[in-house]
Amino acid sequence: MLNLLALSLLGISFLGSVSLFLWRYSRYSWLDKICTLLVISLPFERIPSLDLGGANLRIGQLLVVFGFWTLIILFLKKDTELLKSKFHNIGYLMVLFLVLSIPSWLAVADQRRFWITSLATWLSFGATFLLANFSKNIYQKLKYLVVSLAFACIFGVYQFLGDLVGLPITLTGLREQYTKIVFGIPRIHSTALEPLYFAGMLFLPIFFCIFVTLAKKRIFTKISGFYNFLFLFLFLTIFTLTLSKSAYLALGISLLFAVILSIKKFPIWTILRSFGGPLAIGAAGLTLIVLYSQRAAFLLQDLVSNFYDTINFQFASSIERLDFIRTALILLPENAVFGIGSGQFGYWASFLLKNYGNAADSYLIVNNVYLEVWLEFGFLPLLLFIFIITKPLWVNIKKLINSENWIKDSNLSRLILTFSLFAYYLQWVTFSPIFIMPIFILLGLLAKLEIED
Repeated sequence: MLNLLALSLLGISFLGSVSLFLWRYSRYSWLDKICTLLVISLPFERIPSLDLGGANLRIGQLLVVFGFWTLIILFLKKDTELLKSKFHNIGYLMVLFLVLSIPSWLAVADQRRFWITSLATWLSFGATFLLANFSKNIYQKLKYLVVSLAFACIFGVYQFLGDLVGLPITLTGLREQYTKIVFGIPRIHSTALEPLYFAGMLFLPIFFCIFVTLAKKRIFTKISGFYNFLFLFLFLTIFTLTLSKSAYLALGISLLFAVILSIKKFPIWTILRSFGGPLAIGAAGLTLIVLYSQRAAFLLQDLVSNFYDTINFQFASSIERLDFIRTALILLPENAVFGIGSGQFGYWASFLLKNYGNAADSYLIVNNVYLEVWLEFGFLPLLLFIFIITKPLWVNIKKLINSENWIKDSNLSRLILTFSLFAYYLQWVTFSPIFIMPIFILLGLLAKLEIED
């Protein structure tokens, strides 16, 4: 009892001290700085994070809390710039999503899991709200994110090489199921929880390098444009070493649509001149490695076989995903209107999938966000969710079509974010849950561009 009282007093003192500090020193400009830090924090999902009772507390989530804390203090101070601000409607739509999902709360069976997943979802929505309303100079923020992800990729190289030479997972940061013992080579996931999550994070820097190069710009103005290709090579190499088949497919489809949309603005000869040489060198190098390295040849053969087995649902992970989706479809008919509550799929699925977990401690997910949102939140929230994530894409694509100048910073940002998110949405067919903070960070930046020239 005394310990609880002491902790309560310590908590109240901390809250009071931070609030007093913010009251005295906070400025409206802080909100944009918090947004910048939030963007930079995008890769740091698992490393660093703090495990709190089955939930990972991440840097991005702390920044969202601090951002709203600052926002509330500025509102109470009646900050003139804040009071003049007109909020983006995406925030109201997210609140409406939460309101429409309230009926699903009545079906909640696992309260602990419900509150963990709900809080993670609300914080992800909060990131979008802050970025859609208070972020400035989006292109500069994307540059910062490219640097942040480049460092994450360098850590991924260390992860890869460290595992190959036999360093323990306590030093490499690899999860045991992604070491060379399982796949022959390690699957890089760097600072992310899963290789497929890290692969998704790399959509943005890949599209950034491509579109900036097509616009005949340098990623960083003070260094040679040749480094555009070095950065692209780094990101594509690490992307490949995640061995995420869903990400490969999503990127391929997105690149095809990117070419179709931008072919009139960036003529085919420009594309070939920019990337033909590096692609030819890369293809030749890969061919030589496969021809003269038996290990590389066997690895490539295994990857092709793995991809084929996955598509035909003969590989272990694809069989597991199919089991989860089938179970969700079994649960859906009786819960299609109002849902079963955030995070509740694992509880109910564990009764049907006894080999994967138990009702007392189950973290099973559907592995398809759209089906999971429908099952857990209800049908109307699903429709609203799809509208929320696609409206910024539609608005910004229309802006691009109506614009003559695609090489200015705002339009380059639109192109990069639009196709990065499009790839993410395709990949989201193969994984869940809803509270993927990197997606909502990119969504907030693209939503901000809806109201900018």
